[in-house]
Amino acid sequence: MPFRNFTPRLAFLAFLAGATSFLVAQPRVRTTTAGREFRLEGSKGTADIVAGGQRFRAGAFQEIFVRAPIHLSPSGAADTRAQRLIVRFRTSDRGPRLIGAEILSGSQVLYRNEELNISGDYGDRETATPRSLANVFDVRGRNVGANAVIRLKLSFGGGFDSVVDNGVFVINGVEAEFPLKPVTGQSTIPMTRQRPGR
Repeated sequence: MPFRNFTPRLAFLAFLAGATSFLVAQPRVRTTTAGREFRLEGSKGTADIVAGGQRFRAGAFQEIFVRAPIHLSPSGAADTRAQRLIVRFRTSDRGPRLIGAEILSGSQVLYRNEELNISGDYGDRETATPRSLANVFDVRGRNVGANAVIRLKLSFGGGFDSVVDNGVFVINGVEAEFPLKPVTGQSTIPMTRQRPGR
């Protein structure tokens, strides 16, 4: 068979490959829960608003829980199945640690990571691996709904023979990623934009 008969087929296959890549790399929307929205659970610890977020303190060797709502897309353009969560925070040097993260809907646990042991400055960093040092969590399309919250577990150190500064944990915020909903009546194959003047 002459080679020229394959040319249209190859071009068509290349076009389909491009369209498939577009569908896999689905656009996402990020929503943000500000650090100042977090609230302490129970009577342990203290909290105060600071520049860029909310600062938490606790006694020696105490563990505290803080929680805040996960926000959905205000326009309704995004699905409610969360793909990733990104916790942005910073701690004082050799200070407290983030040791757990959960997504809750009422009493139901939608996601849980109890392997965390992380401290430092994660205000701009996005680390997904290893799991114990991650501030980016793959939540695998959990349907969070309007009443879902993120719950973080913080651990503070202390001194055995002397009084030490247990440090501070500042939550800047939590970002949630949601996939965009398909637009009704539009093709899923991307259109090629024309340059102005053509």
